[in-house]
Amino acid sequence: MNQTDLSFPRLEETPPPAERPSPLPGVSWVWRDIVLGIFAALVVFFILGAAVVGSTTAAYGKDALETQLAEAGAVALLDAVLVVTVLLVIARKGAGLRELGFRAPTRGWPRLLGVIILAYFAAIGVVNIYGILIDVFGLDWLKPGTQLGSDFYEHDSVVILTGIAIVFMAPVAEEIFFRGFVFGGLRRYMNMPIAGLLSGMLFAMAHGDPGLILPFAGVGLVLAYVYEKSGSLFASIGVHFVFNSVSFMLLLLIPEWR
Repeated sequence: MNQTDLSFPRLEETPPPAERPSPLPGVSWVWRDIVLGIFAALVVFFILGAAVVGSTTAAYGKDALETQLAEAGAVALLDAVLVVTVLLVIARKGAGLRELGFRAPTRGWPRLLGVIILAYFAAIGVVNIYGILIDVFGLDWLKPGTQLGSDFYEHDSVVILTGIAIVFMAPVAEEIFFRGFVFGGLRRYMNMPIAGLLSGMLFAMAHGDPGLILPFAGVGLVLAYVYEKSGSLFASIGVHFVFNSVSFMLLLLIPEWR
């Protein structure tokens, strides 16, 4: 006598409607991981500000050489912490540097330099268009403030340490965090322009200047586009490196632009 199978057929498991596989290979982290990474970065930021910069300012004064060195050192240390934080968060998902975008570009290495140059001019274009619109409409309150005070340029040690942090460390750390981690995770939930703008907004707000939010959100979108289309974080790191190094050198060489 045959027994009747009363069990229900198993349905194939599918991700929730709002969550889909990312177009970026290997991205497995979800929105909760992104929130955790951002929260951890904020905690470290405030701890470094209080422990390193705050204590040095209280001891030596705001404009002292020791305080300026502490500020530059805190920026470099925060960059390192951003990378470690992301690696620890995504390690829980079995992911690593390759999943963050450290892989060969889809169109090959020879084309990478051209992509970087074109994207750099696109990013500069975004910043310049923003500046023109601000002047045309008389919105002076939206102008970016001075990122580095005049006293900064008086000490070679401060210039060198800050240059290392801004030109070499920031492009790698910020692209890992904002493009490889945040943008890569957001792409599981939304299309490229929205994910690029949201990650760009976070990137802009991290610079601590309200006047940079709109232009740097646009720059963040350019960097996200370059990353996704090239399939490699080396592309956006290259654009970020050129952007920071050219800006830093111009400020050093042309005092009127500071």
